[in-house]
Formats: sequence, structure tokens, C-alpha cells
Amino acid sequence: MDSTIPKPAFQANTPGVAESSDPQLVNSWGLSRASGSAWWVEDNATGVATLYNGAGTKQSLTVTILPADPNNKKTPTGSSTGIIANGSTTDFVLAADAPADFIFATLDRTIAAWNPNVALAWRLFLRHKEKGSFRL
Repeated sequence: MDSTIPKPAFQANTPGVAESSDPQLVNSWGLSRASGSAWWVEDNATGVATLYNGAGTKQSLTVTILPADPNNKKTPTGSSTGIIANGSTTDFVLAADAPADFIFATLDRTIAAWNPNVALAWRLFLRHKEKGSFRL
């Protein structure tokens, strides 16, 4: 890459490093967006997905990633490693007529799906129990 091309830093978790600072933006692993949506950035170390507009301004919605075991107090959030926007109306359905808007893969071996219009918003689809096996 040509070193003369400017590389603006819109967000960082440390003040003064970028145009804006966001303390939740730690160890970001993934970036995704649906048509017309804000950019979704996974914050692996803080267990959330943070939304930013095209100019890099943090939006009001921050989504906590669901852990594999919501009852385990030692892991209150998931550690997301991948994110995709789901454009399908028939795949990853969370409730009647409510497919996932975004789908996350996590370090705790889960595939979690999210839709804001579903009462609990989340559903774990797959959880890796042991090498080579998954369950719903």
C-alpha cells in the first residue's frame, strides 16, 4: 500500500488516537452492514456490537452478544469473532416472520442470531459441544 495515502482513524478505544473514542471498541474482529443500515463492529473483548454511521460516529444502539450459557455469571457476554447481515426472510428465523437481522459466530463455539423485534431478540442456533458435533 502506498504510504502517502492518508489512513484516517475514525474510532479508537483510547482518547486522542482517533477522531472519536469509544471505550467499548476493544479487539474488534468483524464489520458488517445491511443495505441502508449503520456499520456493525464486533467488540470481542467487551462482548458487544457497536454501530457507527459512514462517517464513523457511534450510534445509540449497542448490542450485547449472547453468551453460550446465559446463566454462567463468569461469562456474561459472548466473544464474537464473526458477523454477517442476514438478508434472507427464510433463514435463521427467530420467531414467526422474524428472521435474524445479524448473525454472530463466537469464541465460545456458538452461532447466535439477533432481531430487535423478537421478545428476547436472540437465539443460539448452534453450540459446539465437542469436536465435530453441534446441536440446536
